[in-house]
Amino acid sequence: MLAENYHSNRIELLRVDDVRASYGPYKALFGVSMKIYDGEIVGLVGPNGSGKSTVARLLSGLIRPSTGKIYYLNAEISRMHAFKIARLGLFHIPEGRAVFSTLTVEENLTLFFSNFVSSAKNGLLNNPIVRSFPSQDNGQIELEDIKPEIADGGLRGKEGIGLLIEATYNLFPKLRKLSKRKAGSLSGGEQRMLAISKAFVLNPKLIVFDELSLGLSPRVSEEIWEIISSLRDTGTAMLILEQSLKNLESTAARILRIESGKIIS
Repeated sequence: MLAENYHSNRIELLRVDDVRASYGPYKALFGVSMKIYDGEIVGLVGPNGSGKSTVARLLSGLIRPSTGKIYYLNAEISRMHAFKIARLGLFHIPEGRAVFSTLTVEENLTLFFSNFVSSAKNGLLNNPIVRSFPSQDNGQIELEDIKPEIADGGLRGKEGIGLLIEATYNLFPKLRKLSKRKAGSLSGGEQRMLAISKAFVLNPKLIVFDELSLGLSPRVSEEIWEIISSLRDTGTAMLILEQSLKNLESTAARILRIESGKIIS
C-alpha cells in the first residue's frame, strides 16, 4: 500500500472523473475515475473486454465519453481532437504493430519524427534521452558537433530528425540492425518494438501503452520492460494496460484493476 504522503508533492497530470463510454448501443465503461501524477508509472490490469482499450482511446481523443470529464494538465480534453492531445505530450501506443509495412524501419522513424521537429519550441533538447546518449563507438555525442538548428530547446530539420533516430537506435539497438528492412518483413515482435520505440525520445509527459507485451517473444518482452524500468527517472509518466500482473508488479508504483467497465481497486 502506498504511503499517505506519496502524492503530496506531486503534480496531478491526468484526472478522469466519472467517465462513461459506449460504442453505439454497447456500453463499455461505467463511471470510471482515476488520477495519474507526474512521473509515476501506473498499471491498469483487466481481462479482454474489460474496458482497458476504451480507456486508452478516451485519453488520446480517439473516442469521446458519453458522460463525465477528462482533465490533462488542468485543462479539459474530453472533446479535444487526438492530434491536439498528442501535441500536448500525451501519447497513445495502441495494441498491435502500428507501422507502415511498405516503408523501412528508418523511413518509419523519419516520417514519425518529422511531425515533431517542425516546431522550433518542441522542447526535445530538454529530454535527457536526447541530450545524452552513447555513440556507436561508446563515445559521447555532443549536440554542438551535430549542429541542429536550435531555438528555445527545440530541434529542427534533418539534423533534428537524425538525432532522434540515433537516440531511438541507442535505446533499441536491434532497430539499428534492421534499419534498412521493410517494416512488413519484420517479425511481429520486431514490428511491436518499432511501434513503441518512437514515443520514448519525444519527451512526452504521459505515455499510454495498450497491451505493451502483446505479440512479443519472451526475450523481446523482457528487453522492453527493462527499458521501461530504466526510464523511470526521466519524468515521463506511464499508464500501462495489461492482462497480467507479471511485469507490472516490479515496475508500476500503483496498479488499478478494471472489470466489466468499472475500476474495482
